[in-house]
Amino acid sequence: MYIANHYVRDNGKLYTAGERIPDSLSPDKIRWLLASGAIREDVPVLPNDPEPEPEPVPEEPEVTAEPDFVVPGPPEIDVADAIVPPAAEAQPKKRSRRKGG
Repeated sequence: MYIANHYVRDNGKLYTAGERIPDSLSPDKIRWLLASGAIREDVPVLPNDPEPEPEPVPEEPEVTAEPDFVVPGPPEIDVADAIVPPAAEAQPKKRSRRKGG
């Protein structure tokens, strides 16, 4: 028996992913479907079979307390720099009148 990985059509019958395909397919078609990855062999798992070993998980690198680089933050702005003392405020200019002749 085989299991479909993708849609497989044989003699007008459509098999969907995960569906079992009988051995009634021609050997050439089975070889072609296996090579293309459209089907896989249905290997039953027996209860006495040992559990497959899990794949090793790559180790994460250690995180240090200090980062290698520092992201600059926003610039520091002193609000007091924007306050103008009352004595320094601009006084209105006196307009001189020109006497015309």
